[in-house]
Amino acid sequence: ECNTRGVHIKWRTQALCPIQCDETCSQYQPCVETCPLETCDNTLMYKSLSVLCQQDTCVEGCQMKPCPPGQVYHNITHPVCVPVAECKPVCLTVDGKEYFEGDLMEGDDCYSCYCSRHKKTCT
Repeated sequence: ECNTRGVHIKWRTQALCPIQCDETCSQYQPCVETCPLETCDNTLMYKSLSVLCQQDTCVEGCQMKPCPPGQVYHNITHPVCVPVAECKPVCLTVDGKEYFEGDLMEGDDCYSCYCSRHKKTCT
């Protein structure tokens, strides 16, 4: 009730209804945004994702510690910070095969098709 009204109370303790967070990568917060973490997989569209979910109500729980500037989490299942420049985001999946941003999808001497921003682009 309080969170929905903008009043965030940190009432839990280890002695009173504790939530166990992994202290090496997350900590308990009374108000955690529902936005997804920025990862290599969503970094190209993260700004539009975060605008949509900033209007959501926050929830209490374990909040991941932020990555240093210029870094994002590798992915949701492997939450290790990596430089954005090292990211190879998934661009498209076709018939079960994943293509990463910039991958050659098909081509010959006359044309080339690359994966770019979740689309197949041919030149």
